[in-house]
Amino acid sequence: MSDVALAPNDISLARNLVAEIAGDCWGGKVDMLDRVYEAIDRYFRDMGRPHHHWTRRRIRAFWHREAAGVRYHEMVELASVAAATKRYRAEEEQKQQARKEHAQDVARFARLAATLAIQDEEFHRDAIEVLGRIQGHEAHQAKRNAPGQGDGDFSLSHCQGGTVGAGACRA
Repeated sequence: MSDVALAPNDISLARNLVAEIAGDCWGGKVDMLDRVYEAIDRYFRDMGRPHHHWTRRRIRAFWHREAAGVRYHEMVELASVAAATKRYRAEEEQKQQARKEHAQDVARFARLAATLAIQDEEFHRDAIEVLGRIQGHEAHQAKRNAPGQGDGDFSLSHCQGGTVGAGACRA
């Protein structure tokens, strides 16, 4: 008994899995095939099997429906790579969303600190310092406080007459 499935639906399914792994490719067919091959290669390296049987030609045969058939292990491997790629893209999307939300929060804290400084900087000094630490200015202050650089105080007094947006002064 052969391990080759001759049903045309298998080749269509393999082509759909290749398309799913490729995602949105605007660089053309060669770019798409390279992305799929690299995803398969990365998947096998991560699984501890750096030597695999996949070639760009085999992927291209699925894409153009030139393959005579799809072996069971190929279909399983393509499905595994497609699932891993989907998880990776979802994680990257979550990271992007978190970065966007963080940037919005930093900008909001900067606006709040500027508002407090305009109202009464001396009275709100503690709150302004806390907002500065929340924004992550402590990490930046450590860089600026290297010998001979900066004074190390978080203050918005240098922004008088200007506005503060996303942690930076704008006149």
